[in-house]
Amino acid sequence: MGFDYILNGFIIGLSVSIPLGPIGILVIQKTLCNGKKSGFVTGLGAAFADFIYAIIASLGISIIINSLVEYHLYFQIIGGLFLIYLSYNVFFSNPIKQLRNPKINSNLIGDFLSTFFLTITNPMALLLFFGVFAGIGFLNEKFDYSSIIYIILGVNIGTVLWWYTLSTLINLFRSKIQIRRLNWINKISGVVIFIFGLFALISIIFY
Repeated sequence: MGFDYILNGFIIGLSVSIPLGPIGILVIQKTLCNGKKSGFVTGLGAAFADFIYAIIASLGISIIINSLVEYHLYFQIIGGLFLIYLSYNVFFSNPIKQLRNPKINSNLIGDFLSTFFLTITNPMALLLFFGVFAGIGFLNEKFDYSSIIYIILGVNIGTVLWWYTLSTLINLFRSKIQIRRLNWINKISGVVIFIFGLFALISIIFY
């Protein structure tokens, strides 16, 4: 029974992580410019936020869920502005300096916190977990604490494994990419992240 819960949690973790949104773009950009460790830690920030949201969804803490839904526009504004801020940093970052001075230019704590903040300010991530849990019948069952632990463990394994796999695969191509191309990758990544942020802000108008 425990293995079934872990497996379901694992599938949920992969499902919420694999779609290539701004977090995926950041992981790819950080891996190419700063190396595998930076990319993986960037993904871990999002994985930790997903871990928190998975706990809330599995426990069905209605007070927190209702509060996030009620104030989701404010969270969306904060997240959108932060995405635009990140896009500026990525667009104007210098890959030559990053490659020459990886210890100076790679701030692992900053990498972790940036994606954690982005994910935790996105209430849709919680609603996604809540929807998936409801879709597979988890919310219709009465769980004991051990079952919840198995589910959360599976989610955590799924998210962490995905970010490790993505950063590892991207790192394999890192040595084959010229510095000039890295500069263009930074520019493109910055523009894409800016579009995500702009879309988050504009969508508020039509809400």
